[in-house]
Formats: sequence, C-alpha cells, structure tokens
Amino acid sequence: MSIAVGAKVEIGSSTWLLEELLGTGGFARVYRAKSLDGSEAALKFVEKSPYAGRDLLVEDLTGAYNTVPTKLEGEYEGHWAIWMPLAEYSLRQHLTAVGRPLTWDEAKPVLQGVANALVGLRGEVVHRDIKPENILFWNGQWCLADFGIARYADKSTSDNTLKGSMSWHYASPEQWKHERATSASDVYQFGVVAYEILGGRRPFDGEDSETLRDQHLHLEPSAMNLGLDSLESLVLKCLEKAPGARPATSQLGERLAAVSPPANNTQSLLQSLNLQIQTENTARAAEIARAETERERRSLLYSAAMSQLQDMKKEMMSVFMSNLPDAGLSQWPIRLGPVLLDWGGVTRTQDHTLDGTAIPFDVIASTSIILTDSRGNRGYAGRSHSVWYCDAQDKGAYRWFELAFWPGAFTNSRTELTPFSLEPGRLASRAFSRTMGTEELARRVRGCDSDDFDPFVEFWTTKLVDAVAGKLTYPGSLPEESDIRSSYRDE
Repeated sequence: MSIAVGAKVEIGSSTWLLEELLGTGGFARVYRAKSLDGSEAALKFVEKSPYAGRDLLVEDLTGAYNTVPTKLEGEYEGHWAIWMPLAEYSLRQHLTAVGRPLTWDEAKPVLQGVANALVGLRGEVVHRDIKPENILFWNGQWCLADFGIARYADKSTSDNTLKGSMSWHYASPEQWKHERATSASDVYQFGVVAYEILGGRRPFDGEDSETLRDQHLHLEPSAMNLGLDSLESLVLKCLEKAPGARPATSQLGERLAAVSPPANNTQSLLQSLNLQIQTENTARAAEIARAETERERRSLLYSAAMSQLQDMKKEMMSVFMSNLPDAGLSQWPIRLGPVLLDWGGVTRTQDHTLDGTAIPFDVIASTSIILTDSRGNRGYAGRSHSVWYCDAQDKGAYRWFELAFWPGAFTNSRTELTPFSLEPGRLASRAFSRTMGTEELARRVRGCDSDDFDPFVEFWTTKLVDAVAGKLTYPGSLPEESDIRSSYRDE
C-alpha cells in the first residue's frame, strides 16, 4: 500500500495507521500516526537517496535542550521512517492563528527556546533549516525540530537538489553561495525568524530564487521600528552578511535576556546610538558584499575571456600554419620579412575603470591585434585594432569584440598606426560620445569569435597579404557620419 492518509504501514515490528498529513517539504512527508496499542506520534517518511544514509537522518541530541527528539523507526517502500513525538502546533500555525506580529513578550519565549537549542548543540550539529515550520510547541516549550532533513540536504551534491532543499527565504548568504554551513548559518536563520515574527514580514521576500539570492547576499533589511532598539540591534546583528560578524550561539541567550525597555534616558540614548551603529554596520557590510560579488563575477568572466582568447589565437595560428607550410610558423608572432602580425598584451579592466565614461557597455578585458611593415610608406607603419571582451551586443552577454579608432575631427596630423587600438577608458570613450572629439570609431564594434571568427581571420589575412606585397598604405580619411558612434570604414 502506498504512503497516504488512511494507509496502514508496517515498520519493523510496529503497525501504524496514517491519520493525517501534517506537512510536506523537500524529500519528506510527515503524518500523524497511531499505533495498534493506541500510542500517537508523528512519522516522517524520507525518500531514500544516494546522498542520505541512516547516519545522516537522525542526529544524537542527547543532552540538548529545546529540541524535539527523533529516532529512526525503520524502512518502508523506499523511504526511511523517522519517529517524532506529536507537538501541539508549529510556530507557523501559531503565527497564522494570531494573525499579526508578535509582541516582545509573546516572541521572547519562542526566540529564547530556539537560542537554548542552538546553545545546547554547541556547534557540533548545524541545523541549516531554521524556520517557523521547524519550530514546534512541545512539552510546554518552544523547540527546534527536523534536524535530520537539514543535515540530509547539506550532504546533497546536486545543485538542483540543494536549491530544492534549503528554504530560500531563510537561507544564509553562505548557503546561497553553496559554501559550508556552520552554526553562524543557524544564527542568520534565527535572525530571519526573529525579524519575521516581530515585524510581520520577512527581511527579504523576493518572488523567485534569483531575486532572493541577490537580496540575501547584497541588500540590508529595512528598519523594523520595534520601539526596542536593543532588540532591533540584535536582530540586525544576526543578519550580518559575514558569518564571523554574527553573534556566537552562546551569546544569543544573554543578548535576549538583556532586551528590555530602557530604564532611564541614559540607557535610551545609548541603545539608540547602538542601533544607529549597527544599522550603519549592516549597510556597510551589504556594500562590501556587493563589491565582493562583483569582483568574483568579473574574475570568472576574465578567466573565461582568457580561455577563449587562447583558443582564438591557436585557431588563427593553425589557419596560417596549414596554409603557409614553408614559412616556418609555429607560434605568435607571425614574421614574414619586414611584416609582423601579432597580439598585444591583455589588460584586465577594473570594475571602476569605466565609471563616468561614455562607453555604453561593460568591458572585462582588452587586448589588441597589430600589423606593421618596418619598410614604412610615407611614415605609415600599419594598423592596430582593439579586441575587447565585453557585452557590446546584448547586456550581460560577454564575448570578444573587435573595434578600432581613428584620429578625430580636431586632430590634423596622421598617426603612424591608423586605425589604432585603445584600452577601455576615458580616451576611448570619446569615440562613443555625441561630442566631436579627438578620437572616433573607425568601424562598427563587431564580434570576432565564434560565428564571426572566419570573417575576422579573413580580414587580417587580406591585410597581411597586402603588407607582404608592399601594398600597405595609409587608408585615407574617415567618411563623414552624422552619428560618429556608428561610423564605419572597412578598408
């Protein structure tokens, strides 16, 4: 018989009647169950998985207080069956029944109970999934439940499994980054629960996982305006982005016990000042987290850029080697008598480099490709084009693009290299400005990798052949264009 309300299930030597579905989530379904001898319990059925063994499902919580005991009852139809005592109700059910935020007097025993549980765990067991559904009123006090599934989720290696297991609204920043969860992660989730039950809303309430991830990683929660500055300071401290900045679990109980209305004006002023300091710290930490994430993003993109650039260089050299077998080519640069075709060095663009410039897209890295003829022709040595790894075509879609620059309307002298390359920055940005300047675009910005790679190689092959034949000449003047940002010259 399948696992469903009304089913009789035999687990080990016991038979249970599943009377009511109490809840579902992740890999588990929880039922109110009654045994043949009349005893009642909550039975949790956890789907077996390569990531979950018996030792991962039930923690030994001997000596821990404010925790709901569990034991592994046995196996049933591809599931582990876990026994728990029946609780009166969950914190989620309590919040729904009350229908409003809890007062401090109402919330204090809830938070104190969870804090006691975390202290009792001594950091040896990390819950990883603290939320109102897993906080139960049992045996006259608020207790933390569902340790086994939380640890089970942490052992999952699949990215999709992890996202499906952690509770998005309560997950700590390090969980969103798929880093190892510690007791500091439990403290963060404690802060989310405290914010919710006291403020009537969660600190971050995005509609999808990507929005929530960004909020937990980079945004500071809005003010709670509880009227108890010491309490609000504690909640914000628990919600710090950096795990090390949060209170230790051993400090939670004592910080909660210290929360009370100020007894005099001195206490009121100091507690208000402390809240101001903590609010500023929280905002600063969010700013630091945003900067760190941006650095990580750019670092990953730079690594991808370098890998793709190496592939482009190798493929381009392969074309020349296979078609010029007698030229003795093996690696860059390509030297054919007085003619040189080579790549420049790579410059990594810092995240602030383009601030205030007219460049309308983000550049991660830049290099150049240069063709020169040492014989010269009336002071003309060749050309150099920029190659930028950027999102010039579609925002957020990065690839290598080729572009080149031209002496602008206010430059009357010829340059030795025309067109010429520029690194991204204020000088290059003049070519994208609507104001006539000293630099202009010599050609439209266009891709030079993937589907555009063959035209890119063909263009430089043509120029190389012309140079070897002594036909490398100054390309002339830039055609007049009403919009210099899209001016184009394909010599």
